[in-house]
Amino acid sequence: MAINEIVGLIREEQKLTRGEKPNKENISPIQLVEQNVQEYIVGQDMAIKRILTAIYRSLYFKTIKSNILVIGSSGVGKTETIKQIARRLNIPYTEEDATKYTQEGYYGKSVEDMIIHLIIASKYNLEKAQRGMIIIDEIDKKAGDEKGVAGTNVLKSLLKIVEGTKYELGEGYTFDTSQLIIIFCGAFAGLSKI
Repeated sequence: MAINEIVGLIREEQKLTRGEKPNKENISPIQLVEQNVQEYIVGQDMAIKRILTAIYRSLYFKTIKSNILVIGSSGVGKTETIKQIARRLNIPYTEEDATKYTQEGYYGKSVEDMIIHLIIASKYNLEKAQRGMIIIDEIDKKAGDEKGVAGTNVLKSLLKIVEGTKYELGEGYTFDTSQLIIIFCGAFAGLSKI
């Protein structure tokens, strides 16, 4: 989808929701969300508690930007745990596979695509999208490619959204990444030996 189409849909969504303010008081109690997720994800109680605490910190204390790194073997439920928490907290999210991203100017996805996917996931509600979550899976696969267009150059471009920056969408619309929750996931094979 082209950026000008995205901007048009953002404008339409704003006309429909003009005057509505997000209600921060509607966030579920942390213990209730934790119990609910534990019923769905079995055997990951400590991981659920830690991820949930980091997300709540970001939701309630806007001065703290929570970027999270989740490490675990393939198949243990890292991504599913995060998605279940996001659904229960009504946080728009996008799940991205880091291996599909390349340096800007090369064939492949760019970091801006993550933002577009998040805007779409939030049903073009720009304010809600700016407080959303980007889950970047397979991030450990990027560190080994130091000179290629798909390795550390992608990690450097990710720094923009991790640190908080503004992306111009056009027609006066700006996407501010300073409130985003960024979650990196990976197996990091061999890390336990270090």
